[in-house]
Amino acid sequence: MYMPALKNKQGELRALQQAELDNIKNILPLLQINEATEDVLAKISSKYKGKFLIDTRELEGSDIKYLHQLISDNDAFDKISIAFPASLLESEGVLSELGSIDYIEINKDYLENPFFISWLKLHTRP
Repeated sequence: MYMPALKNKQGELRALQQAELDNIKNILPLLQINEATEDVLAKISSKYKGKFLIDTRELEGSDIKYLHQLISDNDAFDKISIAFPASLLESEGVLSELGSIDYIEINKDYLENPFFISWLKLHTRP
């Protein structure tokens, strides 16, 4: 599986379009956005029809929650998943609000965080 980390820029979206036209398989793009809006998701979805992840490192916690709700409530965004920042897991009540989390974005420093290590042991499949 190839997971390119891209920004929501015209040239990078055009490259994804081309990859799709070239019938390239086993790609799961991680697209960094800096605003959580329906327009941003619609723009990306119009350029790339495959499954992709949203990198939320530039968003505030409330924006990430809004983005999650926006994706959950709109069938047009069913191929979009969020790569949640590991630090968000420490926010009180986030897990109960968001439900299932399929992707977590971890920076290398967070691998030594005691909270994260404990959370990981409880939430990973053997």
